[in-house]
Amino acid sequence: LIKYRIVNTGGNFSANSIRNFLKHEGISVSTNTINNYLRQIEDAYILIKSRREEIKTKKIFTTNEKYYCIDSGFYEIQTGFNKSRGRILENIVFLELLRRNYKITIGSIDGLEVDFVCKKPNKTIYIQVSESILDEDTRNREFKSLEKINDNYPKYVLTADSLLQKRNGIIHANIAEFMMNGELFG
Repeated sequence: LIKYRIVNTGGNFSANSIRNFLKHEGISVSTNTINNYLRQIEDAYILIKSRREEIKTKKIFTTNEKYYCIDSGFYEIQTGFNKSRGRILENIVFLELLRRNYKITIGSIDGLEVDFVCKKPNKTIYIQVSESILDEDTRNREFKSLEKINDNYPKYVLTADSLLQKRNGIIHANIAEFMMNGELFG
């Protein structure tokens, strides 16, 4: 369970899907047991959970949460050469947002996902993370969910790209700049 969650850092998760997978492998376990193990993994400071939020209604869901590694080294150890740079970057941004004292949820709007809805008192920002948006399909996917949000809070797409693009008031920023520039995102 630990290895599965670490390898799938930043991926959607439900205890029921894990139960079904284990059942297929001939292992019988309840969703309660899986949830208990996950709480213990969180208590051991290996993973941290981020809940899903419907952006329009502000409703917090208790299913399809995402888990992130407290230490990116856990991901490195478990994945070896099969690394997803996008997952690593998303995990790094998540940890940095926590360090900056944001309360973070995973956003959902009209069936699309927003990687991070970040809140502090009197401050909200929305963030998408991608390794690159130089590919047009990837660029459209990353901007699309943010474009559906009708409030006036800042919206960012963070990438490793050096060629930066703006679109419909959404700021495209380099992840290294985000990490170094505390002023940029508070």
